Amino acid sequence: MSFSNSRKKSDTAAKEVMEAGYAMTAEGWFSAVSSNDVAVLRKMVAGGFDKKTKDAAGNGALHVAAAFGAKEASEYLLNHGFPIAPVRSSSKKPPTAKFAPCDCAARKDKLTWTRNTIA
Repeated sequence: MSFSNSRKKSDTAAKEVMEAGYAMTAEGWFSAVSSNDVAVLRKMVAGGFDKKTKDAAGNGALHVAAAFGAKEASEYLLNHGFPIAPVRSSSKKPPTAKFAPCDCAARKDKLTWTRNTIA
């Protein structure tokens, strides 16, 4: 793919992401992850969004999806090679999470969800 085709693809994805109410930024990415919006995640990935992006607390997309109970987003991320990074050392939780940041045991062939309410 030439640079101009790559640029057009990225611009098209950014436009579609914006039309869906998100931005092609880390903030938009994690908003789509926590909202379980797989269609937007696909568009962002197609537009070249970096799958290694971390949030302000150092969480990867899979940890954020687990924290928000976003099962479809988690499955999408696992099935498309997103990193399964170790849990970060910080004890900070995502700002509106109802569950601990990584209360899931994840494997590509199976997701086992355990939701432990944060005290």
